[in-house]
Amino acid sequence: MMKHNNTLRSLNLSDNQIGEKGAGAVARVLAASPALRVLNLAKNDLGEEGGALIGEALAYNSTLRDLSLALNAIGNSFKPHVFALKHFSVFLKHL
Repeated sequence: MMKHNNTLRSLNLSDNQIGEKGAGAVARVLAASPALRVLNLAKNDLGEEGGALIGEALAYNSTLRDLSLALNAIGNSFKPHVFALKHFSVFLKHL
C-alpha cells in the first residue's frame, strides 16, 4: 500500500496506455495524495472498470481541482461517482 504523498500537486499521465489494470494503481495514488490538485488521465483506455476505480478513489481526495478523463471510453461507470462528488470533493472545478 502506498503511503501518503504530501508533496505531489500535479500529475500528467495522459496518453500512456494505462488501461483498466493500471487504473487501480492510479486510483491508489489519487487516494494517497492529499495535496494533488491536477490529474490528467486523458487517452489511457481506462474503460468502464478503470473509470469506476478512479471515481471511487475521489472519495479519498478532497483537494483535486482539475481531472481530465477525456478519450477513455469510461461510459456510465463514472456517472454515480460524479453525483457523490458533491459530498466528497466540493473543490473539484474541472472534470
